[in-house]
Amino acid sequence: MKERQDGLFVRPVLLNGLQYLRDTDSSEYHRQLKALLGRSIRLHIHALLIEFLCGQKEPDDEEFSLIVSLLKPAKRGPRILAAIVGSPGWFRRMSTASAFQDWMRKPHDEAVHALNALCQASQFDLDSVLNLIERHWLPRKSHDDLSLRVFSYISNWNTRAVDLASIVLRRKADGSASLIVDQATKCSPEHAMMLLRAALEGRLLQAEAIVDKIKKKRHLSPEERLVQGSSLNGEQGSLINLIEKEEDWYNAEALAEESPKSFLDQIWPWFIKVIALVAYDEHEFLLGYRNDPATYNEFDGELSQGPIVKALLVAVTRHAQQIPDQFTDFAKAHWNSDLLIVHRLLSRGLVILATDKPMFILEYLLGDPRRLEIGDHSDSHRESKALITQLSSRLSKAELKPLEEAVINFKQYKKIMPD
Repeated sequence: MKERQDGLFVRPVLLNGLQYLRDTDSSEYHRQLKALLGRSIRLHIHALLIEFLCGQKEPDDEEFSLIVSLLKPAKRGPRILAAIVGSPGWFRRMSTASAFQDWMRKPHDEAVHALNALCQASQFDLDSVLNLIERHWLPRKSHDDLSLRVFSYISNWNTRAVDLASIVLRRKADGSASLIVDQATKCSPEHAMMLLRAALEGRLLQAEAIVDKIKKKRHLSPEERLVQGSSLNGEQGSLINLIEKEEDWYNAEALAEESPKSFLDQIWPWFIKVIALVAYDEHEFLLGYRNDPATYNEFDGELSQGPIVKALLVAVTRHAQQIPDQFTDFAKAHWNSDLLIVHRLLSRGLVILATDKPMFILEYLLGDPRRLEIGDHSDSHRESKALITQLSSRLSKAELKPLEEAVINFKQYKKIMPD
């Protein structure tokens, strides 16, 4: 073979001969392998041997030992790592090998050679993949993009995978986050919502850091300037974009539709936190809840809301339709908020309950005069009018009287403005 390395039929002769020996005489097979790999042979013959060995579905101890010895050198290692991609037998052995783990511990540009093996192995040995990521990549923020790439391949999410992915997403919620959430949605909407929450929390931490930098007049990186967006939104642009940005979270409405209560449990607290950061102060003279620059558009108008608001609207309305009693608890837990968007969303759920719970809606409307001024930029009473309209045909005159008086006595100004 050494004399005929450039021969036309060297490939089939070599491969067929090795396979025959492997099937019939393992001792001779191992002796020949060591002899071949120990010689100075042409690169294409060496690559052929590697391809043959790594193509075995269940490598034996000698094959494993030979390949591991070749994995250590920096020049040969990447070729070995590429050759074992997609092989359950090889990955099972490699996952516990120090030589493979050494590659994962290398700097980012070298550790990337182990990436494809991990991505494919997530389909058949997720536990081992998670063990390796937790041990070698999770402590290294520099490797977060590699971890996220592996997570984007997972098709059978479990709690541990969500926990580990959430740690990384809170540190680096880049464009791959929406892909990961989308992948998880296909098999487990509940897990997808947890991942979405982690990604949103990561985005919020990033946005808050940008706001802090702007306040301190520190230079923004190109990536941070992209997150900050238009200067029209001022120093809070990165926070406003969390709500307004359209290109991410295209599957959020589907998640809200699938499990509205869980969606509210996961996403509502994050949403309220962001809105509280960007909301305007209460007006000195005009009566009303605190508006904000991210959600003032109509729910159904030409200028649409961002994906998170759209999804929350779906979640609120579906929750009210599916479990009215639980929605009334949800509404009551949040109706003391001073944020206008909270009341706009709650009102969309409450209007659905008008037939069965008109007195509950009446209690809500009479609880605060600002609830007669719930609407958007084009109609500041839109949601209030919708609630009142629904009640007008469902309550007696006596029951409506307090509401009529409240409307008649409503004053838009809290105090008289000075001349």
